[in-house]
Amino acid sequence: MTRTLLMGAGIRVEVIAQSVADAVAAEAGVTPENVVELVLQTGVSEVHLGAGVHDPPLPAAPVSRARVAAARQALTAAGG
Repeated sequence: MTRTLLMGAGIRVEVIAQSVADAVAAEAGVTPENVVELVLQTGVSEVHLGAGVHDPPLPAAPVSRARVAAARQALTAAGG
């Protein structure tokens, strides 16, 4: 079963399976600024950052090391 959850800050999350350990794929809008909210609200143990860490935030743009580091720092500070 797949269902879509819409969260604040434009995050769309697909819940892939319903089980003890739900499989969740963060599909769009995950950035260093909202990744902690995503983890706290969904309980996911992994996140994949796409265009949210590119500079500019477009899929074909280069990945920004600073934005990846900011996401990692935010997760670490939140206990992740």
